[in-house]
Amino acid sequence: MENVRIPVLKGQVDLTILNGGNTTGIDGNTVAKLNINGYERAISGFDYPLYQDELMVVGVLSINDMGTLSDHIRVNINLFTNKLRKEHIDKDNKTTIAVSVSSGKVYQVGIEMSTHVEVGTCSYEFTEDFRERQEKEMNDEYIDDNLPWSRFD
Repeated sequence: MENVRIPVLKGQVDLTILNGGNTTGIDGNTVAKLNINGYERAISGFDYPLYQDELMVVGVLSINDMGTLSDHIRVNINLFTNKLRKEHIDKDNKTTIAVSVSSGKVYQVGIEMSTHVEVGTCSYEFTEDFRERQEKEMNDEYIDDNLPWSRFD
């Protein structure tokens, strides 16, 4: 597989929507499984809806450096809800998180933006349609539809 650059994602999670009943225990942490799909854009081309258990939108994460996610990337996030600090949760019961896929870590960012604490892990994977397309391209010969004589025998 190729090396993929995924920019840092940052945004708010609405803790009133986050379903505590759909959490699991992993290594002594209460884990809410969240994900982002690269092919889904919210509001603008740099905002992505954040899902819990692939169904419920619990927030929006944005890319600040004008980068984008590939349509064939899915970012999986394990948010350790037991490590969230109350002093970093605003009056609307929302907290800001930063997701760094390159380091594999999720951080809760303080209200004053100068403090942060590690509150989870993350990873990425390619969607199934990407794997199928890649396998097909590896087995097919290159033929450009605009150039009918582009086939080399």
